[in-house]
Amino acid sequence: MVENGRQKMKKSLLFKRLIAMLVYLGEALFVFHIGIGYFKSGAIFDALGLLLIASIFCIPAGAATCLWVSTMRDYDKKLRTVRAFVLAIFLFYALILFYLLYMGRFRYRAWAIGNDIGFSINAFNINFVPFKTIVTYIRHYFSGSINKSIIIKNLMGNLFVFSPMGLLLPCLFKNLRRFSKFSITMIMILIAVEAMQLLTNTGSMDIDDIILNLAGALISFAVWKLDMVQHLLKKLYIVEM
Repeated sequence: MVENGRQKMKKSLLFKRLIAMLVYLGEALFVFHIGIGYFKSGAIFDALGLLLIASIFCIPAGAATCLWVSTMRDYDKKLRTVRAFVLAIFLFYALILFYLLYMGRFRYRAWAIGNDIGFSINAFNINFVPFKTIVTYIRHYFSGSINKSIIIKNLMGNLFVFSPMGLLLPCLFKNLRRFSKFSITMIMILIAVEAMQLLTNTGSMDIDDIILNLAGALISFAVWKLDMVQHLLKKLYIVEM
């Protein structure tokens, strides 16, 4: 009876790992297919399309990781496995962020020029006055001089685009689990991003972008610090007990 029980357990573990590996393989093929299609067709994805792609990648891969971890007994191995998954999510998010901030704008500009559609970015458009752009957007919103959806997209987009940093960075780096260090690191990252956009002529340098990006990251960091979230992260082996 004991031997039969062990054999059933081994078969169950092998079955779970097989399912997880098949999901990982399917995810790899999906990302490869999307990548090849992107370079061949010159597709231009919007933020909603990228969010959908990220969900299709992250949700099944997360379920597969949980399934794989459930077959392990060693606590340290569970931590390393989940940490590797979180790192993969971070790298995938970084690629999406790079596309949104740089590649997507390059492609859209090339498409607009090829179709005789006006598109230009003033590489020397720099704003160092805090809340100037935000207040301008709010005025346009209430005056109706600009499409409200464009205003909401710009303000909300800047608020949420870096919010995953507040969840991913503290999970990956212990020294960024303090508010002060996380804030300083995010400010440095955001300044570098804005400067790179200016230098590559893919956007203007605006301190309000930094303010909104930082606010979104800090909000998600505050959520990460909640006791109930910490309890869940420990239960999922994302952070140490």
